[in-house]
Amino acid sequence: MRLRLRLGLRFGLWLRFGLWLRFGLRFWLRHEIDRDCLRLLHGGVLLRCLQEKRQQERKIE
Repeated sequence: MRLRLRLGLRFGLWLRFGLWLRFGLRFWLRHEIDRDCLRLLHGGVLLRCLQEKRQQERKIE
């Protein structure tokens, strides 16, 4: 009985985390990443694009 409870809790936590992650990623992709960065996503250059964007923002400040 206790084992089932533990497994259920773990599964529930993973489920919530998964849903939160999905929603968070969607929100993040919509608002944070430029279309140019999204085009580069397939090439795996997304991180580099984001780093360049951050550097540009720092220069502006």
